[in-house]
Amino acid sequence: MSVSQASTTAILDQLEKLLMQASQGRDNLKPRILSLLSNLEHAIRTQINARMLVKATGGVITEIVQSLKPVFQAISFIRGCVHANEWETALKSLYAIETEKGETLPGLREAIMQSEAALMLATHGFREEAAMASPSVPVTPPPDLIFGVPALVIPLYNMLVREGEIEKEVAARRLGITTEEQRGEFEHACSILISKGYAELRTDRKGRQYLVYTGGE
Repeated sequence: MSVSQASTTAILDQLEKLLMQASQGRDNLKPRILSLLSNLEHAIRTQINARMLVKATGGVITEIVQSLKPVFQAISFIRGCVHANEWETALKSLYAIETEKGETLPGLREAIMQSEAALMLATHGFREEAAMASPSVPVTPPPDLIFGVPALVIPLYNMLVREGEIEKEVAARRLGITTEEQRGEFEHACSILISKGYAELRTDRKGRQYLVYTGGE
């Protein structure tokens, strides 16, 4: 993974963390989130400018420009959600965006992955293609885990997919669950994953509870 890609990933991870905190009631994060969105745009432009086109033909350039449109559209959409204090919508838009027409478009993370793939094919970055399969790349949840459910479901689902099994209290700590209200949201997210067939709850001999990924109904 190149330095610019690593920077983009770090910004996305921090953006998701702050949006999650904002959706849980922290009301002083808007300036930091807006700054991160601007930093993300700058990182993407830097990544493009740092590469030398192998074949700087009109077709290649057009393809790259087209692949970048969904990225900047997603950033613009999320920025609008932030200004409107629509935190859960902004958080879910990292993974999928639902239009007014009822269409589901790629979220910001997927749009960036697709644009990076197109950029690599048009530049000298062929060695980095293997990085696209990195386990650090977040998984886009199924539609029934994006719309109409608490935002906390998404990162919890990602943990389960990546690890297969995780102790419930460990997951809660990773998600920053500290208050009773947050604990209630966490338990609700767990129950949704279990009821929809994406996880089951197991208890070991010491009484520790584990969430186990089951793949969905």
